[in-house]
Amino acid sequence: MRSLLLSTLLIVSNIALPQKKSLAVSSPNGQIVFSLTITDTAAVYNVSFKKTRLISISSLSLDFLESGEFKRRLTAGKPIFREGEENYELITGKTKSVHLSYREVVIPMRETRSPFREIDFRVRIFDDGLAFRYEFRQQKNWSQFSLTNEHTSFNLVGDPSALALLLPSYTTSHEGEYTHMRLSQIKTDTLMDMPALFEFSGPVYVAITEAALLDYAGMYLAKEKNILVSRLSPLPGQNDIKVKAKLPHHSPWRVLLISDRIGALIESNILTSLNDPCKIKDLSWIKPGKTTFPWWNGNVVPDTLNAPGNNFVTNQYYIDFCARNGLEYHSVVEYGLHQWYRDDGVNFQPGPHADVTTPV
Repeated sequence: MRSLLLSTLLIVSNIALPQKKSLAVSSPNGQIVFSLTITDTAAVYNVSFKKTRLISISSLSLDFLESGEFKRRLTAGKPIFREGEENYELITGKTKSVHLSYREVVIPMRETRSPFREIDFRVRIFDDGLAFRYEFRQQKNWSQFSLTNEHTSFNLVGDPSALALLLPSYTTSHEGEYTHMRLSQIKTDTLMDMPALFEFSGPVYVAITEAALLDYAGMYLAKEKNILVSRLSPLPGQNDIKVKAKLPHHSPWRVLLISDRIGALIESNILTSLNDPCKIKDLSWIKPGKTTFPWWNGNVVPDTLNAPGNNFVTNQYYIDFCARNGLEYHSVVEYGLHQWYRDDGVNFQPGPHADVTTPV
């Protein structure tokens, strides 16, 4: 169960954020600093760790099918700063209890010319990283949108080494060997899966990923003029529209895990903290344990009497194997057109050969 304690630090006076002036917010320990500048031509941000710039002058903008880009002629409203503390228990994983603090700022951004859209930019900074997202409030003349592009950029300082999964398209199994090379060596427009890890001199490590992905397109990274930019997976059947939504809505969190110790990125609980709390009320039945994964074996078993493949008899064999060897779970792998029962029904409906009452 997650508990959340919030306290308001500061509500800025009635004067909006001055034009061409930066607003900055730091992590609770002061080591990570995020600064945002909103001018008449662009909104850009910078990120520093221990007074060393890691991300420099990176632009933020959105393109909409109905009303064009949200980038220029912007003004910032009154920022609201606050700090929060989260305390909750993980169902299973690397730690039982999570206790962390953060600082947050919400900056309302508004167009100074028609169509006068308003988008809130929320930044949340922890001691081991930060996250930001775009929030679309319900407003008088804007009730829904079709997003064609999200231009979130990550202008990494210098030429850090990258450890990334390079992909040929948006429709893959997200499996493959990771590539280790300098950022400058990655070809332009090559899709990178997330998380992607970057090592700066020091060393300092930055992993870029996302959290709370719901009713929004998944994000990839690509390089344009040596700057990493977001690439959203398009809706099926076309290439232009990435997201269709009704207001209010918000993007997923764009997350930066930051540390000078590589193990700290694994230890971080930022991602679970950014995702919504678990909606399952009774968690008592969820238990950790070892499991089989017969997919890697090609669904092959030593008993030659069994028909090869992902079928009912093979799964029976694995369940018996688990019982003999003290494994808590057996993984029944099913995806696409690979059913785990004999298909003698219409549209892959189970038939007599997939009798769920048959003892295993």
